[in-house]
Amino acid sequence: MRTPVNIIVSRASAAAIAAIESAGGTVTTRYYSPTSVRGVMRGDMHPIVSLQSASSPEQLAKVLRQYPKRLPDPASRKDIEYYRDPAHRGYLNHLLQEGQGPSLFFKTPGQVKMGKKGAVVRGKKTSAKAENRLW
Repeated sequence: MRTPVNIIVSRASAAAIAAIESAGGTVTTRYYSPTSVRGVMRGDMHPIVSLQSASSPEQLAKVLRQYPKRLPDPASRKDIEYYRDPAHRGYLNHLLQEGQGPSLFFKTPGQVKMGKKGAVVRGKKTSAKAENRLW
């Protein structure tokens, strides 16, 4: 017998996500620090809602009235990109706009390659000075 389960975890593999979703459940990955895990266990923090995960200001205000402390959101680029990625079922993927990837880079790495005489942008050669010009 397969019972659907809805879980919120810190990290999940692609195989685990596929297995849970094939049984009808859902997976959400959420950032937790060791301090926040202790706060949730003591009842000081809401187990899910933080500033960025709240769907509305009213929901956030209600949670803050009930719990004295709030969960932290990730601060490192690597963690932010992980939790913004829909493939990882991250809780911050609602922050992505249409056609936007989870990367925080202005230009995705690998678009511009520096050669001996300057930058090569999609097969065209440009001078490094023109690439770094402010105006």
